Amino acid sequence: VSRAKELGMDSIAITDHGIGMPDSPHYWHFGNFKALPETIDGVRLITGTEANIMDFDGKLDFTPEQLRRMQWVIVSFHDTVIEPGTKQQHTNAVLNVLENPYVDVLGHMGTPSFAFDYEAVISKCNEYHKIMEINASSYTVRKGSQENCKEIALLCKKHRVPIVVN
Repeated sequence: VSRAKELGMDSIAITDHGIGMPDSPHYWHFGNFKALPETIDGVRLITGTEANIMDFDGKLDFTPEQLRRMQWVIVSFHDTVIEPGTKQQHTNAVLNVLENPYVDVLGHMGTPSFAFDYEAVISKCNEYHKIMEINASSYTVRKGSQENCKEIALLCKKHRVPIVVN
């Protein structure tokens, strides 16, 4: 919070990996966010999670009731949670995630091992009020993501889908 204030930011988001990730916090960690004030030293706290896609039907590692209590929900594929499948399986999972009313953001979707039909998904993001994340770590942690992220960004521009940059 102190650093955010120094940088002139008016808010920060706390979105630890969801409970399906190895070594992730227990669900109670996320429930305890309610103990935090809405603002600290003039900086607004936005609390939530980076939930994990658990299967190719788009099931997440939190229940709808748990997600409903969060302010900000990012959803991502992680290979420590689910083995990569086919492009069609990934597309199916993400299309189903779009329908989840508690999901705000599709996170680091440029990961090559979880490639999906970008046009099919991004063209529907506004219908479900979803934001696409371009994650700067993807360029170093997820080798080969740069071209996919560029394609995703251009499709977001084409379809006027909001982007959040991490």
